[in-house]
Amino acid sequence: MDSIQTNNSDWKFYVLELSETNYFNPKHQIVRVKYKGKRIDLRINPGIENPSPQDHLVLVIAPEKTMEYEEVDSDRYFLSPGTISTDGDLGEIQQGICFLIDKKQRVNTTAPQNGQAGFSVSSTNMFDQENVVAVMSPRMVDRDYTSIDPQGQDPNYGSIGIFMNRDGCILIKSTGSSITMGKEGIHIGGRLFLESSARETGPLSDNTISDLIGSTIPTAGASWPKLPNIGQIAQYANAGMKFIKIVDAAKSGIELVRNIGNIV
Repeated sequence: MDSIQTNNSDWKFYVLELSETNYFNPKHQIVRVKYKGKRIDLRINPGIENPSPQDHLVLVIAPEKTMEYEEVDSDRYFLSPGTISTDGDLGEIQQGICFLIDKKQRVNTTAPQNGQAGFSVSSTNMFDQENVVAVMSPRMVDRDYTSIDPQGQDPNYGSIGIFMNRDGCILIKSTGSSITMGKEGIHIGGRLFLESSARETGPLSDNTISDLIGSTIPTAGASWPKLPNIGQIAQYANAGMKFIKIVDAAKSGIELVRNIGNIV
């Protein structure tokens, strides 16, 4: 593959908005930005967030000729960025790269969602920015960068996400529940809902139809809670046949040794 020759002096920085519709192609990591009334498709640096016109501006680094002389035809506005047909065929993408810029506030620390977690698991401090080492948290929906925090309201209580600290503790926090993991074990905060799933029962398998039909109703096998697991039984049968073959081979070996003994 031939290397791409560029003149660094031709590359410039632009802070642009995303297109209102069809602004992101997640398969090929391409965004559609607005520049001087036209649309341009450019590759975006992959990350954990999906671009959104409501949440992001875009920092574009691209050659001036790309921004001034290239654009997406208006008849392709309904297509995903970078594509040239409804089948998803990818067209030529101009030189340039994009990075997301948050339009709203983000908090990289948090307060416990459940106050009992600190009594069960030690070192759960996630509100000290010197102690928190890794965070994956979305921006706050109701606060852009021009907002002033209401007096007395701690933004840590509204933050959610995954937080890790230097003490080896991990907190997964949502608006109504949390999972705190530390050296003592796991603390689950919030209401807990469990859904039963089918369990491995060896030669018998769960009969899901029996949950709908009572066992007292004379419906033959339909109401039986367990049915033969044909697949498991077939495995047993296959293993049994292999065992029989081994036994037959062993018998033949013994007979051969006996015959040799008789010859001697």
